[in-house]
Amino acid sequence: MIAARALDDTWIDPRVWQSHPDYVVTLMAAQGLVGRPDDARGDDALLRRCADGLPRIDPLTDLYNAVSVQHLVLIGGEDLDGYDGPTRLVLAEGTETTRTRLNSETTRALFIFDGLGEAPLTASRQLPTHSSATCTTVGPRPSSPVGSSSVPSRPDRRPMLIHPWDAPLDAQEWRDWLGAAAMFGQLVVNNVDPAEAPLVVPTHAVLDGDVLLIHLARPNPVWRHVETATKVLFTVVGDYAYIPSTWRAKAGGEDEDGVPTSYYATVQLTGRPTILDDPEAKAALLRTQMSAIQPEGGHAEIAVGLQPYGRMLPGIRGLRLDIIHVTAKFKYDDHNPIDHRRRVSANLDQRGRLHDPGAAAQQRRRLGRLTGGGSA
Repeated sequence: MIAARALDDTWIDPRVWQSHPDYVVTLMAAQGLVGRPDDARGDDALLRRCADGLPRIDPLTDLYNAVSVQHLVLIGGEDLDGYDGPTRLVLAEGTETTRTRLNSETTRALFIFDGLGEAPLTASRQLPTHSSATCTTVGPRPSSPVGSSSVPSRPDRRPMLIHPWDAPLDAQEWRDWLGAAAMFGQLVVNNVDPAEAPLVVPTHAVLDGDVLLIHLARPNPVWRHVETATKVLFTVVGDYAYIPSTWRAKAGGEDEDGVPTSYYATVQLTGRPTILDDPEAKAALLRTQMSAIQPEGGHAEIAVGLQPYGRMLPGIRGLRLDIIHVTAKFKYDDHNPIDHRRRVSANLDQRGRLHDPGAAAQQRRRLGRLTGGGSA
């Protein structure tokens, strides 16, 4: 995993912002760090100015301690090679280990600048000990005077605004949500004519591990665009509801002072497409789809040469998407007080329109997880 990818995979627990509403953090991932005492050149002047009286640990740690003192910022450093999986920023429990601490052998690191807006971006440029680095700023809430921003992102990797409190609680949450019912979404493919809009095809799909399986009729006009695509997108939206202004007024305030919003869950899967035209491959795809969408069975055997599916195979094409990136969002007011969320859930139950029950269930599920009480 290269250092830049660490920013895309970093997960920040929404409880961080619930405990500290005005918290802002800038993350910088760097690779190619020298990490040898005799190569800590270019930072001597900064160290002499800032590190008098500071304990000397190793060149890399000494350097970011000096930056911390010089710019009056809180900085932490993590050795990316000490991680077993994605980086997680959570509230400390006091039982954490130190195997991710920076040391003289560190070559890939994640630097954490706490409680800041744009200042740490300037400070981080002064670090002379890395060959490449990327930065991103996270938080605070929109009401903070510092300004609003999204979870760690790069424009080409996260095409959606996701506030920290709307982010998945863990890597399994979006999978569980997609697997709760037969997945129906929209396949989005760039048009071969760049002057035309992308093609959008509504369809069922099945997630099989890290592969998305789809089949469409052979005459579908999307195929010639898929044939030239290197990446396509599949997006699913559900459990959505309109939340009127009267439900979101502040406690003790006038109803008309509330601001309406939308609740929804969505997952966007970016994948590399492979078209399946081999009859056996298409039959295998259909069997996998049916086992997921119609697990109770009750259908004829799906095989080449057997009716009714065998004679229909020439009329379809299969599509395999090898997932390379996932963007997920669960927008259910998780940044608002617990009583507020419980009140909105009750209002959704009472109104009971369309997807109101699903939206209420999602809000209660996330509230239960965030408060440690299961379904709230």
